Amino acid sequence: MSHEYDYIFGFGSIMNTSTHATWQTPAKKTSGTTPGAVVTIKKSFGYKREWNFRSTTGFTALGVVPAEDDASDINGVLFKVPKEEMPNYDRREVGYEKVEVPLKFLEFRSDVSGTTQQTEFCIGSNEKIWLYVPLASMYADENHPLLQSYVDTVLQGCLEWGGERIAEEFILTTGGWSCFYLNDTPSSRRPWLFRKQYALIDQLLSKH
Repeated sequence: MSHEYDYIFGFGSIMNTSTHATWQTPAKKTSGTTPGAVVTIKKSFGYKREWNFRSTTGFTALGVVPAEDDASDINGVLFKVPKEEMPNYDRREVGYEKVEVPLKFLEFRSDVSGTTQQTEFCIGSNEKIWLYVPLASMYADENHPLLQSYVDTVLQGCLEWGGERIAEEFILTTGGWSCFYLNDTPSSRRPWLFRKQYALIDQLLSKH
């Protein structure tokens, strides 16, 4: 069966492929890792990444916002998705709207590598590249903190695709880091039990 495809630019937890299965059809779940490539959306596209999305479950997640004066490069992973799967990702990203990104604003990052192999894409003229942008921008507060478990998920995704270099770029190019930060992981005083790659993640965060 032939498919038509679109592309999703993942800049947060979606970079971590362990988060995909919940939103895929049964057939897609059994077909392996979603093909991906590390890319950067160029500063000239006019957006920046921040902790600015208010989750209905009581925490602050990642988003992007238009930024005329202080736009920045945004690193992430470009995923190739069958068009019939796109509604599933739309449901995953409830509270966001899709913005099309012209191909000219993408830089493909063959200079980095991680534990998951990148796919070399040849994007057709009829295929779209989508960026999910929050409908509203709201920052962390006492009742909607940043969560350690969410930060871990995102940085594990960075390490999966691009190693320490992409993880550190993510930290440096993301705004909205906050003192409202909750270590919600089980047994937080024994992180080796529940937090994958905790030592490296904590080391990277402590540098900045």
